[in-house]
Amino acid sequence: AAVVPEYYTYGRETDGTLWTQVNIASATSARWRKVWTDWMGRTVKTESPGFTGQPNFIEDYFYESGTGRLQKLKRTGYAPERYEYDALSRLVRTGTDVDNSGTLVPSSNDRIAETDRFFEYLEGAWWLREDTKGCLTASSGVSTTISTVRTRLTGLTETLRAETRTTDVDGTVLTRVVTVDRPAKTVITTETGLASASTEERTVAGFPITIKTRAGVVHTTNYDSLGRKVGEIDPRTGGSFTFGYKTSTGLREWTRDGGGVPLSTVAYDSSGRVVSDRDANNQSAYFSYNSRGQLSRRWGATSYPVEYAYNSYGERTAMRTFRNTALSFSAVSWPLADTLNDNPATPPADGDRTLWAFDAPSGLLWKKTDAPTAEHPNGKTAMFSYTPRGQTYQRTSARGIVTTYRYFGDSAGEPETGELRTVDYNDATPDVSYTYTRLGQIASVTDNTGVRAFGYAASTSWRLASETLSAYFGSRVLTRRYDTAGGDYTFGTYAAGHMQGREEGFELGVEGAPARDLRQTMVFANYGRFAGIRTEAANTTAQDIVYSYIPTAAAQPQAGLPSRLVKGYTVSGTNFAVSRGYAAMLDLVTWIESKWNTTNLVRFDYTYNSLRQRKFSSQSGDAYADYGATSGMFHRYHYNTRGELESAALYRGTGADNPSSTDEYPGRRFEYRYDPIGNRRTAGATGLVANDDEYVTNALNQHTQKENNTIRVLGTASLTASLAVMGTPPSGPAPTVTRKDKAFAAEVFPANTGGPARGTVDVYAAQPGGAAGGADLANKTTRSYTAPRQTQSLTYDDDGNLTYDGVWSYSYDAENRLTSMISVLPAGFGFARQRLAFGYDYRGRRFYKEVFDLDNADSLVSARRFIYNGWDLVAELDAFNPSNVVLARSYTWGLDVEGSLGGAGGVGALVRMVDHVAGKTLLPCYDGNGNVVALANGASGTLEAIYEYSPFGELLRAEGTYAKANPFPFSTKFQGEETGLVYYGARFYSPGLGRFLNRDPIAEQGGLNLYGFCGNDGINRWDVLGMFYFGVPPIKQEDSGGHGRSRDRDSKNSVAPDPWLYDLPAFVFYAASGNIQVPPPIRAGPRDSGGTSNGSGPNRGGPLDGIVSRNRAIAAELGVSDDYERQVRSADGLRDVIVNGTQLAADLNVGLIVAQMLEGRSVTGEKYGVKDYVIGAVSLIPPAGRGQAVARCSREESEPS
Repeated sequence: AAVVPEYYTYGRETDGTLWTQVNIASATSARWRKVWTDWMGRTVKTESPGFTGQPNFIEDYFYESGTGRLQKLKRTGYAPERYEYDALSRLVRTGTDVDNSGTLVPSSNDRIAETDRFFEYLEGAWWLREDTKGCLTASSGVSTTISTVRTRLTGLTETLRAETRTTDVDGTVLTRVVTVDRPAKTVITTETGLASASTEERTVAGFPITIKTRAGVVHTTNYDSLGRKVGEIDPRTGGSFTFGYKTSTGLREWTRDGGGVPLSTVAYDSSGRVVSDRDANNQSAYFSYNSRGQLSRRWGATSYPVEYAYNSYGERTAMRTFRNTALSFSAVSWPLADTLNDNPATPPADGDRTLWAFDAPSGLLWKKTDAPTAEHPNGKTAMFSYTPRGQTYQRTSARGIVTTYRYFGDSAGEPETGELRTVDYNDATPDVSYTYTRLGQIASVTDNTGVRAFGYAASTSWRLASETLSAYFGSRVLTRRYDTAGGDYTFGTYAAGHMQGREEGFELGVEGAPARDLRQTMVFANYGRFAGIRTEAANTTAQDIVYSYIPTAAAQPQAGLPSRLVKGYTVSGTNFAVSRGYAAMLDLVTWIESKWNTTNLVRFDYTYNSLRQRKFSSQSGDAYADYGATSGMFHRYHYNTRGELESAALYRGTGADNPSSTDEYPGRRFEYRYDPIGNRRTAGATGLVANDDEYVTNALNQHTQKENNTIRVLGTASLTASLAVMGTPPSGPAPTVTRKDKAFAAEVFPANTGGPARGTVDVYAAQPGGAAGGADLANKTTRSYTAPRQTQSLTYDDDGNLTYDGVWSYSYDAENRLTSMISVLPAGFGFARQRLAFGYDYRGRRFYKEVFDLDNADSLVSARRFIYNGWDLVAELDAFNPSNVVLARSYTWGLDVEGSLGGAGGVGALVRMVDHVAGKTLLPCYDGNGNVVALANGASGTLEAIYEYSPFGELLRAEGTYAKANPFPFSTKFQGEETGLVYYGARFYSPGLGRFLNRDPIAEQGGLNLYGFCGNDGINRWDVLGMFYFGVPPIKQEDSGGHGRSRDRDSKNSVAPDPWLYDLPAFVFYAASGNIQVPPPIRAGPRDSGGTSNGSGPNRGGPLDGIVSRNRAIAAELGVSDDYERQVRSADGLRDVIVNGTQLAADLNVGLIVAQMLEGRSVTGEKYGVKDYVIGAVSLIPPAGRGQAVARCSREESEPS
């Protein structure tokens, strides 16, 4: 069948009411929906099955007998919705009858929205005026005007066809005018009022042709005679992305970039379904479908092979992936004869199968079963149950931990709002509880940190004013700041503009001194563009971070206008500047540099292949002068057809496709091999297969064994110095020192065959006659190392969390968040045996890190506590003395590698760090991936830290006085110095393994391999949260938004929503309307699609699709929406909050965490012309870090997406 069948039954009740019942999949199926209508055709009742064991979900509609107007809607488990009308039967009041009094009472806690409509004579014309009001304060009948919309009724002309004026809650007026040029068949729509300039959209014969932003930049779209889009002109480059179509259809067949390079060529079957997609390298992915048009198989040279099976309801119930490298999936035909099924008793002959089971009556996901392993031949399962509203009630993990969610309305006497009340764990994980305001905003949260109170000013109760933290944080207060001024002012080179009500920053301090620790102010140009940040920290001078943008091409109506791409920024009071350039016809970074005056501190230059992957990466500047590379130096990258990085090597000279081996720098080669689902099979350092580290992976894609054969030693020395490297205790031949220019490298074979090994590496340098008077110079540098066992075993718990690797043991809470690490090495091993403890707040952010010394009676070594603005870490507190929690470091965040505030999770966004203990300001220098490669002293410009990384983030070089202390090197993620793990927010990443320690909390939505990192390409991609990644710009189509996507993300060709979001963090919940519930609420946000849907699991409609499919953040707590100029301030948005009590505020991104942890660095020094960098296994897990992707900016928020 081409669709899931539906069977209709009709009947009539004794009172004359008609009903229609629709059964899904079969005439007698347990899944159905029944609708009753009265004799006027009005719906009076709907009913559908609840989750097994729960009552049916019923909606009852009540109408006034005399007028027939809808009076009340009552849904199972929710307080009634009521509707009131004026004498003209116009709807004037709607709301939730929270106290169930039978009417909406303004002076109660009912959630009420009012609409007043009347005619108004203004400026010589008549207007229809609509005022939207709300009762916003608890137990107060005072209503606040949220918005006023005036629609012109008279004064229209042949050219002026429409005009509306919208006044928001802060008094800002947006005027929208529609004019018509009849001879040119053109409609012109302009908007003015939100900034100094206007926007303009021109449509011809109904087709959008040009859009001019407030910056004056014009976007142009071209069409063919059939109305198909055939080109989009990039206002920066003047070039055009072009599109071709299958003959006589609207099916897009090919796409070419602005340089004419074919990016994708698509073939279709007779039903218009994509059956192949060929990239610019002539490599293809193939697709096949079942009879319902659902994707059943995907394979080919560019894709991880995967097969799906579906049940009779159209829900995806089985998935098969493959680790077998003997199978070839590159041909046009699928190589296997069998077909996947979802019967647990009949496993497939090859491949690893995952199963999902859906509740037959409700369609809710109730069980997920992992692929079987030797330890669990039937697979491990996670199970779910639901409330009568369809909200998650209990989640039982594979470890057997039960998490229970309770909502307001579950118990008698509670308001039936359906908002999350408590999260209760049956293990040691701290419980969480919530209270709410009348608007449904969070009033307080009780979690592991104590009570966190959210304040809302009486005059602006729709807007978060403050967040009061507990004594655990020294009773600090995070105060939100909003723009209250008007007019323009000067900021750097900008004419900056005010906009009433726009969130402009925050203050951190204590009661009575709200800005004692930190104050940050966001500044916008008067046409709405983000211009920069003014930052002030305790005992420091205020500094302005001023951004600039790449100018548009001469093809624009006015050349030199600011495009959407960030050019760089300057820091006031210093001579520091960051700049970048882009490809002529593509939004790809071709160079980025950091300067102090005219001194080039660091610079990177990039060259790309036809797939827009980085082919060459050159590095220069003071940070790399000690290489002695007079002819330059560059990395050469190679990828497989799936886009996974296969090799990276550093060479002397300029970029070349086939560089000479004689120009290769020693110790700077990395080679990787993968299986068909992206598990790493081998990793090598020298190109010698015998020395490669091999990996063993089970059916759950867990690395169960890893080899650790060698230790890499790197450094530089004078060209005239003689070198020798000795390892103690050695297990192999004496190390051979290889040199190129001033760089040297050697490999040491540790004695780790029987277990972890502790040893030293001695580097000897001698320079005859190098001292004054012709005396000889000599130096010996010693570094210690700890190497895991040569064949290292890794074990996991039933939820897939790494628990033991022979060096550390790991513990996790009920949300699979890492809570402790304990060294398992024996006493006297020579390594500092430690215990680390972590805690998480209600949003899943790590709020403390403590380190204990196991060799000293488990005594406390350090204690840090973290304060966030949204997901940006802004303050790091020293809590060694818990009675005096002091500010240790503060951080300022600007635009990230996407050119957005938070869209890339803070990658490349850190612009200033203040160490309040050391009394210094540090300014990060970046490469094109958003990695911090150096730190410049903010007073002198001296480099205080220099870093180099492997493609997967292993630390290769850490040099300088602040190199070890810096908590934000690789990927701009917070790191310590104990473990080498990178904290991404949702989970930790191991650079040595090239993957995460545990599964993706959004499961297959983040990629088919639940442990994978950036599709095995940290050169062109970056991970936002440990949940999904972006990078390698995709085909530029109208639905792409210009953003990157992972290659292995699942297709949306399923009748039912994808059932992957089964194990979200505890702070994500959904109301019956389908709106996401993510605390804390900050302001009204854009409304989700609402409604329920079969087979979607706890998400009930899947609003998280936006997280996975869009590469830009939803404002978090900064209050900066997708459109910086417009903000989310509409009456409809606020009405959603008032009526439904749902939290649509700015956290839809599930928290783009920026506060991260980086570990495993070594302070280095220079003596007698010798610099020792870092020993590759100096920490228990190889050093930390992770790769980033193409530094590509998202569209200007005032431009069309």
